[in-house]
Amino acid sequence: MNGKTVGQGRAVSSASTSLHAARVGWQAGVGYLLVAGVILLAGCGEDSQEANSATHVSTTVPSADSVSGTKAALPAASEASSTPAASWKQTPIYAFLHQPFEEAVQPVVPMGARRPPDVTITGKSVGKLYEEVKRRWSEITFATPSGTLRQPIAVMDTELGELELALRPEIAPNHVRAFVALVESGYYDGLFFEIRLGDRNERALPRAIGGGSPEANAQDAASIGFWLKPEILLPEQAKARGVRHQAGTLFCHWLGCFFYIGLNEAPMWDGEFVIFGEVVRNIEVAERIYDRLGDEGNPPQIRSMRITWRDTGKPVSEL
Repeated sequence: MNGKTVGQGRAVSSASTSLHAARVGWQAGVGYLLVAGVILLAGCGEDSQEANSATHVSTTVPSADSVSGTKAALPAASEASSTPAASWKQTPIYAFLHQPFEEAVQPVVPMGARRPPDVTITGKSVGKLYEEVKRRWSEITFATPSGTLRQPIAVMDTELGELELALRPEIAPNHVRAFVALVESGYYDGLFFEIRLGDRNERALPRAIGGGSPEANAQDAASIGFWLKPEILLPEQAKARGVRHQAGTLFCHWLGCFFYIGLNEAPMWDGEFVIFGEVVRNIEVAERIYDRLGDEGNPPQIRSMRITWRDTGKPVSEL
């Protein structure tokens, strides 16, 4: 199924690797008849077909109907009404926040997704990273013992400065959990921002930066062996929670590993991507990264990332 073209970007390359632009079409429920985990067990070392190098990148977004369950409705607040403290973990909202790994991932590899590599560009074993994400999955919780929401904060150190990202488990818990697990496993350390979308001279067009693929080849369907089911809010839910594409929005198709950071308002993207956080400090660093991505052959590096946590004080039952 054809998607919508959402923007154009510039692919960049470093001395150690060529960063290739890619156009990825998504269709869930159709594709290879291999589960992502089986791919890793069978061996991830086959050479992938490289995408054609290009100056501009078109990123294709699936339509809302192309994936079963794309519009992932949150439990109604009334379903998680006043519940005795001893049993609040049995509420629908708690179950929504803490889905098992096997329920969160897509059962088949999305059409157009490439076979994961054996190792990342930084030399980390993809098989070990995959197992580490699975191991950490159930350990990452978004509720305190007293039943209030825990919010992870990602601190990203880049060669152009530090970004702070507040993640939003109450709107996309599986994408937040996967991102936290990847960060805590050290996956992103040493990787790059790889593409930029849009043009400063075309103010009506959305602008964004993207990165985090294991081979630094600008593949936004890139993965280490799993692809999550989409968690795109229904329009009325997004509006009620103030979730929209604006400067600083952290989003993705549905996270394998690749992520985007938006740099301006983009209402045409609302309901098309999974939003799972926002930049809360140093958005100007993202703008510097955008400008650097116009300099081919010099991609900005993600030196390291770490996660801190804060107790929001908001009862999970009231989400």
